Amino acid sequence: MGMGVAADVQSPGAALSTTAFTMDASNPTSPPHERVRVVVVDDDRDGAATMAALLECEGYAVRTAHDGLHALPTIQEWHPRCVLLDIDLPGLDGFDVARRLRRSQPDHGMLLIATSGWTRPEDRETAEVCGFDHFLPKPIDVEALLSLLPRA
Repeated sequence: MGMGVAADVQSPGAALSTTAFTMDASNPTSPPHERVRVVVVDDDRDGAATMAALLECEGYAVRTAHDGLHALPTIQEWHPRCVLLDIDLPGLDGFDVARRLRRSQPDHGMLLIATSGWTRPEDRETAEVCGFDHFLPKPIDVEALLSLLPRA
């Protein structure tokens, strides 16, 4: 990534209204480009924080959630281009979150990536049926993940 300036701007009084921009340092008069939004959903808080930090270093705007019930409103209100979604979540598992997202936003174009320690073929098949676009086993291969993520 080239040198540039990144800033998070939040409108007062508007919940979840963060807009992240990056500017092209080679052309300071160019308009800022909105950073690609990614939501990381994982009940392993340290793992979610680490993945969020890594993605932010790669230029993505990131939010996290730690269970399926909190993931849904975060995703529906923030409208990310990609969701990195653990399967084994408390309350509402990743399969159910994916089903609900695909039902409520069928034409949104959001990339859903399943992440899991479950690597049986039937887990991958279930992920595909539920609406996931990709399945990445844990530990996540960062290069593989970055190759799947959309760029601004």
